[in-house]
Amino acid sequence: MKRGTLRLICVGAIALSLSGCVMNRVNPEPQTIVLRDNADSTLRVEIKPGAHWSSRMQAGPFIFNVLPQFAIWTEDDAGTLVETLYVSGADFGGMRHAARNEKQAEFFAQSLPVWSARIEATGALLPSKANPYPDTVTSATPTGPTTLVTALTGSAGATTIYLEINKPGNENSTFTKEENEWVGQPSLVYAGGLVSGSSRLELIGHGGLLRDEPGIYSDLTGFDTALEQVVSIVVTLE
Repeated sequence: MKRGTLRLICVGAIALSLSGCVMNRVNPEPQTIVLRDNADSTLRVEIKPGAHWSSRMQAGPFIFNVLPQFAIWTEDDAGTLVETLYVSGADFGGMRHAARNEKQAEFFAQSLPVWSARIEATGALLPSKANPYPDTVTSATPTGPTTLVTALTGSAGATTIYLEINKPGNENSTFTKEENEWVGQPSLVYAGGLVSGSSRLELIGHGGLLRDEPGIYSDLTGFDTALEQVVSIVVTLE
């Protein structure tokens, strides 16, 4: 190797270590993701990110934008899952969250425990490399304001729509690694009636600690930045 080339490589390596290299860029522009297109039962979910939708994590010279994972589903009056409408990052394609690649189905069970418990109660499987979900219900995690467009294909009898969201690693003084391992602040659960027209999903609780039984817990004491992941979630059923 020529001396000049070696010098350039060394200079580049030093610059990289000092400045950091962002591995996954965040696009702040609004986007629309069409999952299913059905003129008879179009459902739109508009998500407006909050101040803590994304955060940065550095590993050596590499910087990663950490984004929340979330799932959207419908339930009937008995609290039984009727249809999963969306879950982020469930296709296992491309570069993904390291914990998701390592833990696979367990990643979803621990980061989105309410949705995962509902799925398993029906006898269905959680996403994994061996069981990737189709692109009609998944995509890469949105990085900015997003409108998801889908359709109710199997939601007969559904009365409520839920969204569960969690940004793993979002620890604070209450939800430390010792208290809740790698997850940090537990998932938050939003819900609203599945009705014609537009309605806003409201925060109803959280998914509990890893040691807790799956369920929706109403006490939000100790949460901080997790409460600022989203500003609003508006559902429109046409």
